[in-house]
Amino acid sequence: MHFKIGLMKAEETGCNNHYNISMFMKKSIYIFLVFLILLACQNEKSEVQILLKEPVFVDVKYENLRINGLPNFFYGHTHCIFENYLLLFQETPFERYYLIDLDAQTLIGAFGEEDGPNKVNHPYCNCQLIKEGKAHFTILNDGGEDHVMFQINDGEKTSRFFRKKITSKNINILPTSTVYLSEDRKHLFGFNSEKTSVFNLDLNTNNVDLVSTGPDLKINTDRITRSNIFFARTALSRDGKLFGIAYCYFNLIEIYDSKFNLLQAISIGKPSKEIPKIYEGGADEDSKYYTGFIVWGKNNIYLPYHFRDIKTINSSRESMKIVIINLKNHEIKGINIPIAISKFTVDEKENYLYATTEDDSNKDGNLIRINLRGLNEKE
Repeated sequence: MHFKIGLMKAEETGCNNHYNISMFMKKSIYIFLVFLILLACQNEKSEVQILLKEPVFVDVKYENLRINGLPNFFYGHTHCIFENYLLLFQETPFERYYLIDLDAQTLIGAFGEEDGPNKVNHPYCNCQLIKEGKAHFTILNDGGEDHVMFQINDGEKTSRFFRKKITSKNINILPTSTVYLSEDRKHLFGFNSEKTSVFNLDLNTNNVDLVSTGPDLKINTDRITRSNIFFARTALSRDGKLFGIAYCYFNLIEIYDSKFNLLQAISIGKPSKEIPKIYEGGADEDSKYYTGFIVWGKNNIYLPYHFRDIKTINSSRESMKIVIINLKNHEIKGINIPIAISKFTVDEKENYLYATTEDDSNKDGNLIRINLRGLNEKE
């Protein structure tokens, strides 16, 4: 009897031990799986977040470029290149675009404020090449809603306009942040600073999909202030497959694909989470200004390198530093243009950088060109 009781107790104890071991193993497996998930997330996050060291800036030389038929001096915000065409914007004495054949170094035509049915008033253009047979298009944003496509016939060098009115009740479309139009022309892709989100607008239904992006900051404020805090410029890659956002007041550059996937979040040095003080629609002069816009080449992106207080930038306008980042191997280079420029662009093969200077005293004009071949020849 005692034996049976002892056996029963032993069996009960064995069952309890088996139960405890099973529970321990299940918990261990669960903890191990959680660890693997966290590790995978961490690795994925680390692959997305890229911290680059500030490069050494090399002084470069420039040459003045004279274009047959182009005015000697013009001032504005916009330069862009598609194929062998250079599009320039002149702000004064009236708003006007100039289209240049770089191979022939000749002005093809001009259009803008004084051109009646062809007038395009908003001082911002968005160059995106769309091929339809032998025709080339660039998309111009006129006031944010009127997207104008400018067609050039290669053979005849003639041009004509196509307009499409784009509106959405769900999101404010700004010309400085909208750059992606899908090949089928049914979807518009861009960035909205008010909502700190990338958006995909279906042009047939006007439905909008939003994905939150930008610095990981919780800011409760009105939409206008928020829009100024997260002010950014965007650009599209040459092949139309990548979309870039450069946040002006944060040390952050984001690269997306057309399916909303964040591929890279790039910072030069330590990422910034310092929120700028906004007064009357702009940032206080003590706020740090990082970069203003992105120019996309074949292999690299080019960004003006400020990374200092706005008041310091305003007080010294004698040169321009530009960082060049390779998105595949993350090699970073820097150049210093020894003259103040207002805007720049790079040709498709990254052989030359074109810019307009702020100096209007040179008899050769203020359009300049910088040879990049020696800088990029190893790529």
